[in-house]
Amino acid sequence: MLRSLYSLIFLCALAASPTFASDGVVLNLGGTLSAKASDGRMRILSVNSDVLSGDTLYTEKDTFARIRFSDGGEITLKPNTQFQVEAFSHRAGSPEQDSAVFRLIKGGLRAITGLIGKQDPQRYRMTTSTATIGIRGTVFGVLFCDGDCGGYTTQGGQPLQDGLHVDVTEGAIFVSNQAGTQNLNAGQGAYVQNANTLPVVVPNGFRPAESIVRDAARSNLRGPGTSSGSGDDCAVQ
Repeated sequence: MLRSLYSLIFLCALAASPTFASDGVVLNLGGTLSAKASDGRMRILSVNSDVLSGDTLYTEKDTFARIRFSDGGEITLKPNTQFQVEAFSHRAGSPEQDSAVFRLIKGGLRAITGLIGKQDPQRYRMTTSTATIGIRGTVFGVLFCDGDCGGYTTQGGQPLQDGLHVDVTEGAIFVSNQAGTQNLNAGQGAYVQNANTLPVVVPNGFRPAESIVRDAARSNLRGPGTSSGSGDDCAVQ
């Protein structure tokens, strides 16, 4: 079911792909999304708004937002998330100059790797205060808890502990910090308590990617491929 939903969303995004004059664009949005530029200026974003390298994005308590970058990669942000595009550059024909460096400051997200990660995984990185995530061409989810994950539970029904929760639905990633590195393949999840503890595989842990795509599909997203009850083949349901 989830794989079918991923495929549907991806195909609809291709059909509705915008022409990029910036590093990324807000493809779907439900709620209020704001951005703080590298020079400190704030702006409110809407569907089709530009996202630039250096921007820090903020979602409010009921906001889901889906960002598509110029290399085809995507980030879906859950409510109450702060996410920074630390360094993004993609130029067709110059892969040696590409980079995709992101930072999850607070909250959670689901990520789909674009051309940058597929052509050279070393040029793609997702950082948090607890660990750094590297990829090998993939779909993965990240949730950082700091006393604010009371509404979530593990697959076994246990409350989530503070720290970093990660899962992979396609491909593979590695989670690394000062204590060591843990490799994860599709279907696996991991937990990292803090920057000084080793990432560990958790068989029945929380699955951020699955949770975020499910909740986003149920939310009031606006943008290409999100209408409902209209006969649109790209409706998210």
